[in-house]
Amino acid sequence: MSERTEKLRKKARGAFKAGDYEEAVQFFQRLDENRDETEAVELRVSDHLSAGVAFARLTRHVEAVQAFEAVIALDPVHASAHAKLGQELVRVGRPTQAYEILRQAAKLAPTDANVHWELSKVARALGEDHVADLAMTACLTLDPEHEEARLTQVARSSGPVTQATAATSDSAFADLLEFVQSRPGADAPPTRTIDLSYRPLVNVLLGAAAYMVLFLMVRFSLIG
Repeated sequence: MSERTEKLRKKARGAFKAGDYEEAVQFFQRLDENRDETEAVELRVSDHLSAGVAFARLTRHVEAVQAFEAVIALDPVHASAHAKLGQELVRVGRPTQAYEILRQAAKLAPTDANVHWELSKVARALGEDHVADLAMTACLTLDPEHEEARLTQVARSSGPVTQATAATSDSAFADLLEFVQSRPGADAPPTRTIDLSYRPLVNVLLGAAAYMVLFLMVRFSLIG
């Protein structure tokens, strides 16, 4: 390991830790250009993983995908890189590939509730309901307090929210709908309707409205 490489790595990690992701990726890119390929694989994996996270936080998703793919090329069983790559593949409009990567991530990290949650979302959007249900069950078994999964389960048990309510659903689902159904050049969309049930808000409001109508009907009936 050269002294220059070590200095670049130190600056990159310092910027990353400070939350200056723009500066961090610049140093990580310079580190790649000056990298000593004989250095330990663990160091290179760590560099690419941190760079991927920094790119993701800067919404530079294509570069984030490349960074996480570099991690997996060096360490094919890196569970965290698979999970992060799956999320970024959704964001660049490649949900089918995201689905396959997240299935691998679930096998590599079977006790990670968040991995199962991410798999459930993508599977549901692609119409793989059986896989989505299994992943949801795994998520809530591992983490019964997983807020997003619990809200989704409640919404689904109350009945599906129509696609027209997508704008008020969780932004990740709205983005996924755009990628699967609308983006030019993205994977071919599924023929079935995507179920975007996520939050019980609509059902709660409808229930409250129905209760109010019933209350008024009874009240006016008694007055009459």
